[in-house]
Amino acid sequence: MVRLLVVLILAHIVAPPMAHAYLDPISGSVILQVVIAGALGALLTIKRVSFAIREAFSRAWKKIRG
Repeated sequence: MVRLLVVLILAHIVAPPMAHAYLDPISGSVILQVVIAGALGALLTIKRVSFAIREAFSRAWKKIRG
């Protein structure tokens, strides 16, 4: 809890209060593509890791059972 509070205080000090910026539609679509690609990449990684773990346990169980 204290760590979170420190991070929030530091972020408030470092970050500007307002960013007078303009995002055109292309920037928005690029950001959306990055978010979707990151989510799909994370899901694929989780699937592959869980499959590898399941296979390792399956092989170990077969060795134990004979």
